Amino acid sequence: QPVIEEPYPPLQIDFTALSAVNPDVVGWLYMENCAINYPIVQGTDNEFYLTRTFEKQVNSCGAIFMDNRNLPDFYDYNTFMYGHNMKNGSMFGRLKDLYREEGLCDQDPYFYIYLADGEVLKYRIFSYYITTDVSDSYNFVNDDAGYEAYVKTAKSRSAYTTTMGS
Repeated sequence: QPVIEEPYPPLQIDFTALSAVNPDVVGWLYMENCAINYPIVQGTDNEFYLTRTFEKQVNSCGAIFMDNRNLPDFYDYNTFMYGHNMKNGSMFGRLKDLYREEGLCDQDPYFYIYLADGEVLKYRIFSYYITTDVSDSYNFVNDDAGYEAYVKTAKSRSAYTTTMGS
């Protein structure tokens, strides 16, 4: 029989066990080309997980976490996830590989969010750039016009050019 390829990597994630460790878990982030493979949490503020691990232990590495103002189902116009840019390549430290390895994003331009209900959200990277923590890149979008303007701005700042449409 022919092998039917999944539209996403078939990860086995036990959200029941993850929720038992930390009920703040909202999903799992997987990005193969940058070796990013972490649970995503969402706290009541955007400070707690800066210095707490997934297990809520004090640690300067923190956790991968979603902005507390976003919907936990990822259905906002734009969703913000935060994680430290670690020198050892952990957390979001390997995102620098997109700059270092020309063509890396073209080889595999996708990342995935796995949700507890079994849904898998597949995203295509269309832009990446370095910004500051006070950038307007962190503005929330609330309507179609705002979304179009946001995407246009992201593309204009991008260090990556894709043939993908809007």
